Amino acid sequence: MNRLIVLVFCLFALGLSLPQPTAHAAPEDEVVALAKKTLNGLQKNSIKGRREYCGYIARDRNKALVATRARGGTQASCMMPPVPSGLVPIATYHTHGAFDLGYDNETPSYQDLRSDIDADLNGFIATPGGRLWFSDKESRSVRIICGARCLITDPSYSETRHGPIEESYSLKDLARR
Repeated sequence: MNRLIVLVFCLFALGLSLPQPTAHAAPEDEVVALAKKTLNGLQKNSIKGRREYCGYIARDRNKALVATRARGGTQASCMMPPVPSGLVPIATYHTHGAFDLGYDNETPSYQDLRSDIDADLNGFIATPGGRLWFSDKESRSVRIICGARCLITDPSYSETRHGPIEESYSLKDLARR
């Protein structure tokens, strides 16, 4: 035990640190459950209206987990609303509207992940094919929480011509996609 303390002290004195684990952060089960419920509840209107909806998963003054009221956007974007007073946001959420061969909307976009990183928040994204994605600000990547048809799905959905959908993408991967 004393050797470990000496090693840590020496590393610290040299301006070095112990290697950090590289595992992706896992969202809390209750946060995932609320995100899934919220996004599933928005999917029908998002698909029918061919528009995105967005908001926050947050903690209120009593530390209870809440989803803010969704704001409607356009076919390919949604401007995040101001955070309501008394809430501490812990994640964003948004839908991707209806299935459209003109958009690569079965995966989060570069801008989706970049916005979450810039806001210092994780995020959840629902796609027309019913996928639920997690945007991880720490690893700067997105990954599938549940795959196709896990959420309400656009009846017009079919595999896209944009290539296969991977289980995860880094920010660089999304920029290339």
